[in-house]
Amino acid sequence: TAIPDCTDPEALAIIAREKTDYSAAVNGAGLLNVGDELFFFNWLKSPDAKNCQVIVDSVGGTTFSGAFHLGEFSITGNRGGKIECSISLSSDGAVAGATNA
Repeated sequence: TAIPDCTDPEALAIIAREKTDYSAAVNGAGLLNVGDELFFFNWLKSPDAKNCQVIVDSVGGTTFSGAFHLGEFSITGNRGGKIECSISLSSDGAVAGATNA
């Protein structure tokens, strides 16, 4: 919203902004258990969000909790049966954050 200077109508107006929404996004990568790839693939195709906890595992880290949609899922493999994956999550509703104990 542009707010004019009432004492000097010729002066530039000041822009006031009101935050009306927010969202959270999480991107990550790591190892995936063989057999769990179908769970993530089905979630990717689903219109439904799932309740998640995202744990930032460090001293003084934070755990974020809320419903998220899986927007990207990619897998790569190597010899020995290990699967590496990357995912992208987008929040669906409120997200809470708490310091790890």
